[in-house]
Amino acid sequence: MEIGGENPVPKPSKSITEENKPAQGVKWSFAAGTNLLSSFGAKVERKFRLKLNDFAKELRTFRSVDMSGRNFGDEGLFFLVESLACNQTAEEVSFAANRITAEGIKVVDGILQSNIALKSLNLSGNSIGDEGVKSLCDILVDNSGIQKLQLSGSSFGDEGAKAIAEMLKKNSTLHVIELNNNLIDYSMKS
Repeated sequence: MEIGGENPVPKPSKSITEENKPAQGVKWSFAAGTNLLSSFGAKVERKFRLKLNDFAKELRTFRSVDMSGRNFGDEGLFFLVESLACNQTAEEVSFAANRITAEGIKVVDGILQSNIALKSLNLSGNSIGDEGVKSLCDILVDNSGIQKLQLSGSSFGDEGAKAIAEMLKKNSTLHVIELNNNLIDYSMKS
């Protein structure tokens, strides 16, 4: 159909195949903010690492460290543990809700062996599972500093709970443990 001698639908200036090709050097995704030039992504990552490095230096002096909800995962934990291990004044540390897994829990040993002032550790909201709890119990069995341990919503079940019970038989300094919202079967079995 033509109106006034013109076609109301403009013709594409490029062929269909040229339009569907992504531009060189661009990552394409449907997720918001992911269609970035790779050099821009490298700059963002570099800036993030520099900020994290600056924070790690400051982390060595804090008395209470709340890193909850930052979603840094195991890799971020590996990076931060070294600085936190050098902190001899931190009494409370929260790594709650950071996508830490059983693999990440293994590096917590580095903090607990060198930081003797640490009394409270919050790992709630991380999917560490039974294996992560077992690793943590192996670390805490001989620890004489931690008095409060928070593991609520950490996706572990009966095996993790058994590991905690065994650890508590040998660790006399741990007085408060929070285990809410896990997969522990609390039913009485005969």
